[in-house]
Amino acid sequence: MSTDIFVTTTVTVGLAFLGYIITYFNNLRLSQRSERLERINSQLRELYGPMLALVNASNIAWKAFRAKYRINEEYYFDNKDLLNDEELNTWRLWITNVFMPINVRLYEIILTKSDLLIESQMPQCLLFFCAHVSVYQAVIKRWEQNDFSEYVSLIDYPAEELLVYAQSSFENLKSQQEKLTGNKIVTQPETQGIPNSSKLEIKGENPLTSAELKIFQLLLDNLTDKEIADRVGIQRTSAKNHIMNIYRKYGVKNRMELSAKIKKQN
Repeated sequence: MSTDIFVTTTVTVGLAFLGYIITYFNNLRLSQRSERLERINSQLRELYGPMLALVNASNIAWKAFRAKYRINEEYYFDNKDLLNDEELNTWRLWITNVFMPINVRLYEIILTKSDLLIESQMPQCLLFFCAHVSVYQAVIKRWEQNDFSEYVSLIDYPAEELLVYAQSSFENLKSQQEKLTGNKIVTQPETQGIPNSSKLEIKGENPLTSAELKIFQLLLDNLTDKEIADRVGIQRTSAKNHIMNIYRKYGVKNRMELSAKIKKQN
């Protein structure tokens, strides 16, 4: 065999082998990409999509409830001894027919779809939510036996933590889905009505969360901390924490400085 034939054969075999290696790793990459996309789709479809929908539905129902009943009290059971029979009956009616069906549905989704969680461990807000539902079921069982000595769960409903977790997880997975598919996902902007909020300089690389954007809008409307908490359906302390995070991200100390910064940058 001449040298030229040997070299030609060697190069041909080498190129064929190189092509095989390239094809193999490309197919492996595409397979991994497809598996990753399939898991993300399952996470959105079976866990985080329903979770976000149910949490938002519960919050909307709660705000409607509080807008109609005992509106002058910060919490429904403030001054519990002053609640009349109609107000107590109304509470039981809404809990058993509105809030608990939503909570039980979410409870079942969390338990049956926990393999789709983003985290390697169950998030604390989901643990507290499941505990809240389990304990409340005991309270409702007493109601069925005409025992009305208790009206609330011993475990608080983690409203704000649950909403933030569901929203941020959903948005994170949607972002990954968009990158894997190459398709731009068009969403309804949450900042509608906020003057040039997307152009405001944010300190560091921490944009506002969806929950913070809602509170940001209410800050611009000059609502008090209590009014913001009532409007969003969260505790006043949670509202204050969000407001402080907004101040920190915009590098300001109070509403006056925030307002001045907005006017300056618009």
